Amino acid sequence: MTPSRYCLVFGVAAAGIAAAIAAFNYITDPYLVFDAPRTTGFNSLKPAVETRERMMKAYQAERISARTIVLGSSRTDLGIDPAAPGWPATAKPVYNLSLVGTTAGDSLNYLRHHVASRSGAAPQMVVIGLDFESFLYRPDQSDAPTGEVDEVLQRLVVGPDGQPNEARRLRVLTDQALALLSLDASFDSIRTIAGNRSGRVVNLKPDGGMSDTALRATAAADGFALLFDQKNVDTVKNYGRPRRLLSDTPVGPIRRMQAVTELLAFAKAHRINVVLAIQPAHVSRLELLDRMGYWSDYERWKRELTTLVAGASKDQDIALWDFGGYEDPAQEPVPAKGTSAGMKWFWDPVHYSTALGARMVARMFDRESNDQYGVQLTPLNIDEQLARVRRDRNVFRAAQPAETARLVKLACGNEPCPDPVKPLTVSR
Repeated sequence: MTPSRYCLVFGVAAAGIAAAIAAFNYITDPYLVFDAPRTTGFNSLKPAVETRERMMKAYQAERISARTIVLGSSRTDLGIDPAAPGWPATAKPVYNLSLVGTTAGDSLNYLRHHVASRSGAAPQMVVIGLDFESFLYRPDQSDAPTGEVDEVLQRLVVGPDGQPNEARRLRVLTDQALALLSLDASFDSIRTIAGNRSGRVVNLKPDGGMSDTALRATAAADGFALLFDQKNVDTVKNYGRPRRLLSDTPVGPIRRMQAVTELLAFAKAHRINVVLAIQPAHVSRLELLDRMGYWSDYERWKRELTTLVAGASKDQDIALWDFGGYEDPAQEPVPAKGTSAGMKWFWDPVHYSTALGARMVARMFDRESNDQYGVQLTPLNIDEQLARVRRDRNVFRAAQPAETARLVKLACGNEPCPDPVKPLTVSR
């Protein structure tokens, strides 16, 4: 065989192999880049969501048409089921656009992206889960723009300023090329098929909901006690010393409350009804935050939100619900180590189950529900609600002295805990 003929044969063979790999990755579509049909037993489950959620939802959000959009962190991602029975017919279909590790600013960026993808056609309602911890920041931290647009924002139709995103076209072409011919995509395609055969993988559902497969498997293998212990130790490590500050003003290096204000303004401009939900946490998380000196911040944050919503509700349909107290679900006992007992309401101190999420949905939207879990906050009842949570906290501590002492020890070690009542000084 002549050298030229060899090169030709080699080139044709290489092109054929590349075409076959690209076709395989295209029909498997592990990252939802191409919107290939999802076939049960083949590629219906999408395990790549564990590492590619922001990419996958950026593309998924362009294609869906929903009356209600759910926004928030991994808590709403796992806990608020778009198929929960409590959603009223007028709110369906529901799409969960929550993202792991997100802030209110991230949620606003993705909501803008979704609306712009549909030529300005907005959903009727957004439900936004709020995490107190996402409003805390380190004294040396800053949200100041760097001038660089990261890979996540490059995929969105519009930028944070609401203007068309000039970097998007190149980013989409890059994503498509990598999704067809990269080793990562090929491995994820194989993992997708294998996971669909076993059925035991994390999945991003067509309605945006994240399956709880990973937490379920971890709880079964290690037990809930270990999950709670690890998360609580991390809480002390991340929120202990140095103390974090609450971002509750529109000025300064961190402006996360301002992001909520901007989100409400965007909703108003597009005639979107808004429901804000302060998300539930297990008593172990609440106790640690209190013992580390955050309780005055926690209450001030709720007051700030109540005032913000009261002002905005004069011009738009908006409500604020508080599920962040010591109600019975939050006090669910954690099974002892070495037992196989499960939990109904929580996976760990902050991630709640879809069963609890269903109660939240029913409480917020089913006017005939007799469940009194959660309180809608207004300027008229905020003082009463904060006082009630404090009373419930005291009742818990009196009923669980051993658990209370254990959490105090974890939060503060051998040093005195900060005064839980005295407000902390926050630099303005």
